[in-house]
Parts: sequence; structure tokens; C-alpha cells
Amino acid sequence: MKTCIAILTLLMLQQNCNQNPTWNLNYRAESRGFYKELVCDGTTLKYRSTRQGTFKTLNLKAEEQESLVMALKAIDLKNISEPDQSKSMVDAAALASFELLIEGVVYSYEFDHGHPPKELEELMTRLLTLSEKVE
Repeated sequence: MKTCIAILTLLMLQQNCNQNPTWNLNYRAESRGFYKELVCDGTTLKYRSTRQGTFKTLNLKAEEQESLVMALKAIDLKNISEPDQSKSMVDAAALASFELLIEGVVYSYEFDHGHPPKELEELMTRLLTLSEKVE
């Protein structure tokens, strides 16, 4: 009996070590006449295109989840370059706010929609591509 408990405990510990970190992502781009909001927790992606609209949900497939995790792991969140915000200052682009919560730490950035800092480009491309499946 003790052996069974020990084996089960080891299996549970191993499973917890293999899990990816928990994360939540919120992205919102808005200007006069344009609105896009994405909320992702790693397993689902929620999208809406109006401020008062309801979210449409996409359950992410395993390969889509892994793709997002790989893009996240490639980012050094503490060393993001300063983005260009010149287009949103004159309404040439929507202002985008990006907030990422990983393991209790919040990282937030603002940039022109469609022009993220180079470190976030791959992640944003993957998210926006997935959001097109929801539309």
C-alpha cells in the first residue's frame, strides 16, 4: 500500500513538473470606429469586435496551444524594445494595449495596432491569425 502511494505521488509530481506555466493574455486595439479585443488563457481564445459585443470563443487545439507557448517562451519580457506609437497619435493606427499575466507577474505594453515591438511580433501574429478563425 505504501508503495502504491509513493508511486502515485511521484507520478503526480512528474506531471506537475511537465506542465507549462499558467498565463493569461489580454489584447485590445481601439480607435474611432475600430475595436478588437482578444483574451487568451492558453486553452481558449475569446474575441470580440465591438465594445459591448459578446465574446466569441475558440477552443485551441493542442498544436495551437503549443505554438503560443513556444512564442511566449521565446520572449524576454523584461527587455522589450520601446515601440513606435506615432501612428496612433494621429489616428493613423488604433492604439493597442497588451497585458500578459504569467505566474502572478503582469507585463503590459502599449503600441500601434499592427506594429508591436519586434519581440512580440511572432506572438501577436499567431494570436491575430487565430482570431480570424473566430470571426
